[in-house]
Amino acid sequence: MERRLRAITRTGSRIGEHQWLMTNADSMVRAMRTSQGIPHQEVLTYMDHHLQAMVRGLWLIEQREARTPPQTPDHTP
Repeated sequence: MERRLRAITRTGSRIGEHQWLMTNADSMVRAMRTSQGIPHQEVLTYMDHHLQAMVRGLWLIEQREARTPPQTPDHTP
């Protein structure tokens, strides 16, 4: 997760909010499906950490976009 968080901070990264949320939601669903036999509290702790990372990722995407200069259309005839 930390590697993915670092990747979205790069200026050239194209990962947007929607893609970030969808990818992480898929990951959480897979985790829930494969968590049989794992104590409930451990699953909840994992999910809590995952949700916190999702929120951090959204914040990082917003910060990245805020520091990226807006694209201006090319008005050459």
